[in-house]
Amino acid sequence: MLSINSYLLRIFAKKEDKQEKEREEEQEEEEEEISTVVLAGLIEVIVILWEGKIEELEKPSSKKVKSKLISEFTSSVPTLFNSFPEEPCRLATITLASYLPYKAVSRIRYVCTKNREL
Repeated sequence: MLSINSYLLRIFAKKEDKQEKEREEEQEEEEEEISTVVLAGLIEVIVILWEGKIEELEKPSSKKVKSKLISEFTSSVPTLFNSFPEEPCRLATITLASYLPYKAVSRIRYVCTKNREL
């Protein structure tokens, strides 16, 4: 799960770098864009993996692992939510956010209450 999360964050960084380069100079090189369906699928894979391990994560022996996952995704879910505004990605990110503590997803809660379409 953490590897997929790291990959998604690297995609975001590349996307941000690409936008900066385009602003600075117009390049004729075209990079392959990763489909939003693929990105949403990767986020959904994280959700499926988390759901599959939820009982194991609730055990006292897995407390450290669960806190590590929550810590990592608490910082990356808002980034994913803001970086990929396409509907499939947002819906998958909201589903992922449902596994995090209530206070950890305040930005997403705010956007969802303002935009009832989500």
